[in-house]
Amino acid sequence: MNIACLGYGVVGKGVVEMFTNDSRINIKHILVRNLEECPLAVATLDIQDILNDESVDCVVEMMGGIDFPYHCIKESLLRGKHVVTSNKAVMAAHYEELLTLAKEHHVQLRLEASVGGGIPWIHSLLQQVRIGNVYRIEGIFNGTTNYIFDQMHTRHEEYSKILKEAQSLGYAESDPSSDVDGYDIQRKLMISSSIAYKTVVDMTKFTLASMRNIQLSDILYFEKYGFRCRYFATSFVEDGKYFGSVEPTLFEQTTQPACVSVNHNLTILYHDTLGVLQLVGQGAGRYPTANAVVQDILDVYEEKWSNIQMEKELTYDDSLSNTRLCICTSEEGLDVFDAYLVRKEQVGHRYYGWTMDLDNETKCQLVNEASKKDNSFFYAVVR
Repeated sequence: MNIACLGYGVVGKGVVEMFTNDSRINIKHILVRNLEECPLAVATLDIQDILNDESVDCVVEMMGGIDFPYHCIKESLLRGKHVVTSNKAVMAAHYEELLTLAKEHHVQLRLEASVGGGIPWIHSLLQQVRIGNVYRIEGIFNGTTNYIFDQMHTRHEEYSKILKEAQSLGYAESDPSSDVDGYDIQRKLMISSSIAYKTVVDMTKFTLASMRNIQLSDILYFEKYGFRCRYFATSFVEDGKYFGSVEPTLFEQTTQPACVSVNHNLTILYHDTLGVLQLVGQGAGRYPTANAVVQDILDVYEEKWSNIQMEKELTYDDSLSNTRLCICTSEEGLDVFDAYLVRKEQVGHRYYGWTMDLDNETKCQLVNEASKKDNSFFYAVVR
């Protein structure tokens, strides 16, 4: 089978390397931004070389970004080429359109590497929705933020120092906003939820909270009460409605989420006959992500069709969620929650409060008000 690779970065190089001396797959083209990136003779600067080549069976998109990759994926599908992508941003933004195009043109659009890196998460979801209902998914979907929280707990060093270290290790971008503000996780939760619930969810409805304001004093405070903090994604369905959130979350130190270390991911699905399935592994990196891409390519080669369905219409409902919070803020910020607190205390310059159960609408209103009074405001859901 002839394939064309779009991108020759960390993942692209891993994919090319893994197909070295593999007679099943022939890499016909590699799209790059400049020819110095790739010494191979198949390198090209022009996407039209790939789109116009009728011998290319499958286009493998590994570039990142949204607009240009979206154009490449869409045009490939329109020309009857299978597509494998690791691009969660494109898939979250154009999920329904691109999957519909693939179906109309009788080709596959496979996206295993878009969520969970080397963890076979999408595969597991698709396996389970064939024989029953997945009614809840959750987990740690971002290795960068897990590394930051884990190292803050392990080494008791400030957020800014650990973030710089993550950037030097290649875990975090120079602009870490997508990770630390939750957008990367939001996209992954959208894709996962849509597959799990056989629908197209609206990720803009998800409750989203940044981790930027976490302080070492907060980490030490959580540990005092036996908790560790993780950036956690959750969605679930109930009676034709769904809810989703991406929020810092406190777990007791002996639980599975609290024990997920460094840059690993944890993905969990709840199934009406299987029960609970948890998968832990590398969520990013050259070889884990390249492995997921290669698995998709080989599934296309072996004509193993994935069957992502979008048959259900679900309504988003904020009222499905009730959560307790631990508030980390100034005295003015804590005062906003005063009527809802079951415990509060001051440690150094920071004020802490533990709330009763809050419905999501009330929670969001209080968080917004407190954030206006204190630009260092931080909260975590208590599990």
